[in-house]
Amino acid sequence: MSVPRGLYAIVDPDACRGRDALEVAAAILRGGAAMLQLRMKHGSDTARLELARALASACRAQGVPFIVDDRLDIALLAKADGVHVGQDDLPVALLSQQPLAAGLSLGVSTHTLDQVRIAEAEGAHLLGFGPVFPTRSKRDADDIVGLELLSEAASATELPVVAIGGLDAERAPLARDAGAAMVACISAICGADDPEASARAIHLAAGGEPC
Repeated sequence: MSVPRGLYAIVDPDACRGRDALEVAAAILRGGAAMLQLRMKHGSDTARLELARALASACRAQGVPFIVDDRLDIALLAKADGVHVGQDDLPVALLSQQPLAAGLSLGVSTHTLDQVRIAEAEGAHLLGFGPVFPTRSKRDADDIVGLELLSEAASATELPVVAIGGLDAERAPLARDAGAAMVACISAICGADDPEASARAIHLAAGGEPC
C-alpha cells in the first residue's frame, strides 16, 4: 500500500467530546486525511467491531486507507487496510509472519532510534515516532523526543515516519520539514469545535493534497 502525505487522523471516541465518533470521522474525511486510524481503548469488542466496520466503509468511499489500533482480529474482521501496534502490543515480527496478516500494512509506534531500526528489520511498513511535543492524549506518554530526534529517525529508515504527539496545524510544518511523511493527531481534530476545518488545516500544513 502506497503511503500518501499529510494528516494521519486518529479517531478516538473518548476524544470526541461526547459526539458520535462516526460523524466526527466523516467530518475529518471531508476535511482531508492521508490515513485514518481507529483508537478505541474502552467499550466492548462488539462496539469496537461495529465502529471499525463503519469507519472502514467510510474510508473506502473516500479512498483513504483505514487502520485499526492494536487489534489484528478487529482489523481482519472489519477488512481494514492495516493494523498499528505499540511497543507493548503484539510484536511486528510475529505479525509479519502470519498468513492472515498478509496484505495488511503494519505500523509500529517507536520512541528511540533503536526501536526504529528494530521495527524496520522485523517487517514494519510504517513507523510512528514520538512524542515530538507534549501530548494530552496519552497519560502514560513516553519522554518527548523533539524535532531533532524526529529528523534523525526519518533519516535512519527508508520507511515512512509518522510524527506523533502534540501536533496541530501550527506544528505540522515543523514535523514535515524534519522528515515526517505524515503527522498524527487525535485531540486537535476529534476535540476541535470544527473537526472538518481542523483536519483540512493540518492536512495541508503537513503537505497533504487538497481534497
